[in-house]
Formats: sequence, structure tokens, C-alpha cells
Amino acid sequence: MKLAPSLDAWQMFGHLTRLLEWRSPIVKKAFSVVAFTAVALLLETQASHAWALSLCATPKQASDIQQAYARQPGVVPLEIARKLGLTEETVVTGLSDTQSLGTIDGQSFAKVWQSLTTWEQPAVVIPLENDDVVEVTGRISSRIFSKDGEVQIETVGSGIGGHFHPSNIAAIHSLSLPRKDGQTLHGVIFFSADGKTIISVYAVASTKPALIALLSSDAYQKTRELIASLPRHCPK
Repeated sequence: MKLAPSLDAWQMFGHLTRLLEWRSPIVKKAFSVVAFTAVALLLETQASHAWALSLCATPKQASDIQQAYARQPGVVPLEIARKLGLTEETVVTGLSDTQSLGTIDGQSFAKVWQSLTTWEQPAVVIPLENDDVVEVTGRISSRIFSKDGEVQIETVGSGIGGHFHPSNIAAIHSLSLPRKDGQTLHGVIFFSADGKTIISVYAVASTKPALIALLSSDAYQKTRELIASLPRHCPK
């Protein structure tokens, strides 16, 4: 992954232009517009990936993050981000692979979200302005479909639904954070390009036997395996 647009994109445009030198002016112009659009999209993708890479925790930041979690095991990344003055995305990239695993494939939002429909009574957390949050606990609707560039989740009964644009999602991370009480908090966070949380989903930690069983169930592991199969974010 490169921190600046690759010259390969411009070379591609040059090759396409030379291939069209024998065409008529009208055909050349039409193909040139198509070629330029393709190159522009490629450059945009490269820039997006470069920006995502810039949010990866440095060795010093990773050390600070791990020390913070040693003092406060199992807290959500937002709390550590506030204490250290970092983005939430930088915080999760500073964790070990066993604690957090991420992908830069935001277009796989629907696949990852679909895997969350198997979680029993997860807590869906939506950040608001001024560090406020909205938390809703309930089953996530499995009725998911794409329309006009967005992913729509239909509400069924008391299921949690909504509308999301995958193009706004720069990274997706799974979380597995050991807590002081011996339980483990599992979650998935969807990040924007500036490293802030768009929405996060957590397995609810509780003393109730059914929910303790959930924390050790296969539901989270299947979601984690899906994320692990996608292009990696901040590989270590």
C-alpha cells in the first residue's frame, strides 16, 4: 500500500490513449473520457487506502494503547481514544490480532452486517455529537438488500434496521476484549475515513447464563473469520 497515488495509474491512462491513436476523433474522445474516469476512480481508491494506512497506530501509540488497556481491560475503544487523544480507529489498530482484526474493504459492509444477524440480543451503539451515544439492544434484521448505492436493512418486528452507504465505510474491525470479571466483550466497529465510529455492535456482557454462553459462542468467531478473509487493515 502506498502513501501517494501510484504512477501506474497515469501510465495506464497513457497506454490507453496510445492504443486509441488510430481511432476517429469522436471515438478517441469518448474512449478518453472513459479511460480518464477509470483512472480517477483508481486514484481515489489508492488515496482512500493511503488515508486508512495513515491511521494505523505507531509502535509508540500501540504501546500506550496496550498499557491503557492493561489498566482498564475490556472498555470500549472510545474511552481509550478520549484518554490518549487518538482516533478510535487508531486505538483498535494498536491492539494485538487476537484482540482486534480489521479490513479496509468497506464494500463488504453487507456481508459483515449479515453475519451480525446471528448474534442474540447485541447492543448497537451509535455515536452522536458532543461525545453522546445512543445504545439499542435487540435482534438485528436479516432482511438486507442493496438499492441506489446504499444498503438497506428492513426492520422486522422489533429488529434493528437502517440505511448505510458502504462508500462511507473506510474500515471494519472485530474486537475481542477480556474484562476484569473474566468475561470477554465481543464487537464489530464500522469506521469512517477520519477514523471515527459510524456504528458499532457489541455482544452484551451480563451475568445471565444465556448471555455468558453467547460470549463464548460461534457467532462472533464466524464474523471474525469473515473479516479475516478480507483485505487487511494495518497488518502487523
